[in-house]
Amino acid sequence: MKLSHGTKALLTFLVLASLLGFAATPYFCIPAANSAYFALTLIGIVIICLRLTPSWRSVLWALLAGVAAAVEIHFFVHPFSPVAWVSSFGFGSLLVLGTQAIWADGERRTRLLWGLRARPHSSRPNISA
Repeated sequence: MKLSHGTKALLTFLVLASLLGFAATPYFCIPAANSAYFALTLIGIVIICLRLTPSWRSVLWALLAGVAAAVEIHFFVHPFSPVAWVSSFGFGSLLVLGTQAIWADGERRTRLLWGLRARPHSSRPNISA
């Protein structure tokens, strides 16, 4: 499905606003800043991002967005925490994946959206009785 440039710009703004909103919300950010499990989950998103968009440009944008999220968390929400800084790079990778999925076309968009979904193609559990 082809999207107009205006629609893509609006969706990009919504992705950016939602991630910054999550990063600025104490109800979400403070537990995330103190949880090593959450930080490792977000590092998993970094790995997915690098696997789906293997370019230095993606790495640079993920790092810049991660530093911006870390600075926002550090100055406005939570005092310095190494776990929060690790988590912020996952936020940056989510931003990169989201914006690239919006601006991509065809098969590449489908692949990036599967990466954002981040779970196996089958949603049924493997239960053997």
